[in-house]
Amino acid sequence: MAEKQDIPMNQFQIVTDADYVYVEKGNSQGKITAEDLMEQMGLFRKTFTIPAGGQFELPFDSGLITVQNYSQNHDKSVAILYANGRGNVIVSAGTISFFSDVEDKICVINTGDKTKYIIKNRTAKDRAVKVTFIQ
Repeated sequence: MAEKQDIPMNQFQIVTDADYVYVEKGNSQGKITAEDLMEQMGLFRKTFTIPAGGQFELPFDSGLITVQNYSQNHDKSVAILYANGRGNVIVSAGTISFFSDVEDKICVINTGDKTKYIIKNRTAKDRAVKVTFIQ
């Protein structure tokens, strides 16, 4: 039978990446993926590839977003997105379009009031993108 050993928190190994974060709520413990924890805190950050003509649904309907096109010039765009499908582009980039479905661009659009935003690849090639979305 395993002995219970308490390890002081200041002796935990420091890591830069983890599959799970261990948490405590009340008198019970559990684990949660780092991605799920970030989403519960209103933060989404991911680097992924969208196939030509494909799309990816974002987890929120409003917030501050940065979208970086890793496949072409590392263009980066920043915008504030509102739940009504509108918003303000703070920094624009030539290969990224907000609020409209434009051919040959990576598009961030909303398909209806209070629906989640999607990132759509309207180019003829797969595109790697990096997204940070703060709700």
